[in-house]
Amino acid sequence: MNVSENAAERPSRHGAKTLNRGRPSRTFRRSCATVAFACFANAAAAQVVPGDADNMCPIDQQTFDTWFAAGASSPNGAVTPADSLNFSTASQHCDFYKWAERMFLWLTSPTAGGVRVFQSPDFYSVTPPVDDKRALIRNTPDKIGNFYSLRDAKPVEVGQATTDGVLMAQNGSLVYYASYVNDVYALLMTGIKNGELAATQFPTRQMHLDAISSFASTHSAPPLSHPEALMIELKSSWIDTAKLREAGFDPDKYITAPAPAMVPNYDKTDGTRWVPDNTYREATLALVGLHVVGTVRGQPDAVWATFEHVDNVPIAAYRYTTTSQIRIVPDSNTGKWLFSADATPPFNQMRMHTRNAPEIRAVAGGTVSPSNTRRENAWGSNNDPLTNAHIIAVNSTALQKLDNSDLRKNYLQVGAVWSSGLGSLNLANATLETYAQGTNCFHCHRGNLKDGNLSHIYPQLEPLFPPQGIKAAR
Repeated sequence: MNVSENAAERPSRHGAKTLNRGRPSRTFRRSCATVAFACFANAAAAQVVPGDADNMCPIDQQTFDTWFAAGASSPNGAVTPADSLNFSTASQHCDFYKWAERMFLWLTSPTAGGVRVFQSPDFYSVTPPVDDKRALIRNTPDKIGNFYSLRDAKPVEVGQATTDGVLMAQNGSLVYYASYVNDVYALLMTGIKNGELAATQFPTRQMHLDAISSFASTHSAPPLSHPEALMIELKSSWIDTAKLREAGFDPDKYITAPAPAMVPNYDKTDGTRWVPDNTYREATLALVGLHVVGTVRGQPDAVWATFEHVDNVPIAAYRYTTTSQIRIVPDSNTGKWLFSADATPPFNQMRMHTRNAPEIRAVAGGTVSPSNTRRENAWGSNNDPLTNAHIIAVNSTALQKLDNSDLRKNYLQVGAVWSSGLGSLNLANATLETYAQGTNCFHCHRGNLKDGNLSHIYPQLEPLFPPQGIKAAR
């Protein structure tokens, strides 16, 4: 049910098809191959990309093909990273959203080693904090994607940044968090903390890369794997796939970790207070959210983009432009969602937290249990119809080109923000900032590396190796 607004607000260009919400209709299911997400016959609802948005950010087939290593798109094909070093803003906002889309497809590309790119040896896993310190561990076949047991640390985190809120899916799984950085980030951080590199911002130019490469060579570190990608930092959210099918969700619809995660066991005798019993169990984890953060030429504050699985949450009403009008999509109020039992309010009310870590405690009067979660800004903007149309167009034209067998087709770009005030000004991921929606990434990430505001994990990270001439402690 679409409602047009006053003709005085009508835009002027481009366009395409129609919109559906909640549970797909019979007509929609018959034509799902032309819509920007994969269709599966299960009980879950899924966020649907409108087909009639003003197509001002199209990704044509020829351009899309150049993103693939083979020179043409193919099911589950490997995508190459965007050239951040030579990033151009000829199309202004669209270039940032397209950069984010390509980076997501690259980072989640399957590799010959059986893992996704961000879980490969090109990236480092960030360990959870112990005594306010974190380590970087290069991903290897036996230590993949932060999902392995550490002697002095739990292998995954459960509390969200800023609020310490804990989220639980409808299958009873806690949401687990893991962070990653690429070699450019890891080596820059090490060089600065060892006093061998001078920088307060992330690299954006060739001269910055040259300094990092020279530093790496001095310490016999491997050469940068994808220097053209510049700095990459990721934060991911995962759920246990156990009981997903029983809860009405298709576990085959998710990108999963290539090896079992070691997740903590809890004494759940008291439903208001879960206490870890210092044992772990293996769990197959499925990706539900991903922050993609990276620098591009001229943007030392980085571009902050976020992606979610289509089955995650219902969304609040939003507006977008078509070729002839502004269209309103009403609140999602039907269907089964991974983080919402029945899509009815109240939404986003915290049920539990980790303020008494490592315990998980329920908010007064409640229990440790799933709650109803909603994304308040469907496409990351403050309901700006033009911004929404830009992001919808990128999603639609990119995801339509992916084969239905490609798991990446089940993840949507919510939006991107850059330069402390451009792009998706109310960007939030429903699985990563559930209880801090309404602002955007730059609300917390403004400043420089030394004060920790550009990257909150930066101050806690230990260098990869000691300064030149100083031997590591045995």
